Amino acid sequence: MPCPKCGGTMVGDGFSTVRHCEFSDDFFDVEPDAEPILCNYPHSSPKINMYYSLFLDDERKPLQVTWIDLPPVEWMVVKNYAEFQRAVLEESHRPGEYRQHYRKL
Repeated sequence: MPCPKCGGTMVGDGFSTVRHCEFSDDFFDVEPDAEPILCNYPHSSPKINMYYSLFLDDERKPLQVTWIDLPPVEWMVVKNYAEFQRAVLEESHRPGEYRQHYRKL
């Protein structure tokens, strides 16, 4: 079962360790049979303010990737290293802003 917030992997078995999202850091000191601990995905947490999903591939779009389960997020797609650099530099100059205008591919 993936994390319902971010699509990440849920780890832990609920018997020896609590089930929690791989991106959660709030599962320490929680009893193993507690409710699953979810991550602080940016849509629900103001603490994470530099989140964007960058997909680098010169031929494919995220939905064409079949060998791994990508999270159901809106992807910023770049086709080469120059576009990748430009995207990272642009995003790093936008503190506190979550970019929601990218097309979901």
